[in-house]
Amino acid sequence: MKLKGEAFMEASQELEKSATNYALEAVRLDKQGAKGMAITMYQKAIETLLKLVQLYPEYSLNKVYIQRAIAYQERIKVLQGAVGPTEPQAEPKAV
Repeated sequence: MKLKGEAFMEASQELEKSATNYALEAVRLDKQGAKGMAITMYQKAIETLLKLVQLYPEYSLNKVYIQRAIAYQERIKVLQGAVGPTEPQAEPKAV
């Protein structure tokens, strides 16, 4: 029979591992230029990190999880800015 603390550690480690895998995949896709897929993976990482924080509000690493989630959200914003149609650059005027 597992103790309550052991079950917590196991469940939190599983979620942590999932979040890490999503983030690693997001970074890999990001580097390859697969922006849409990278955004999806960053979002999954964020959701998993926030689920950890929600399920285990007293967990000592929550501050780190929140910081990572914010960093991933910032990266999503950058990628979303790069995903949209590009504006044609104005031709420089000859003087």
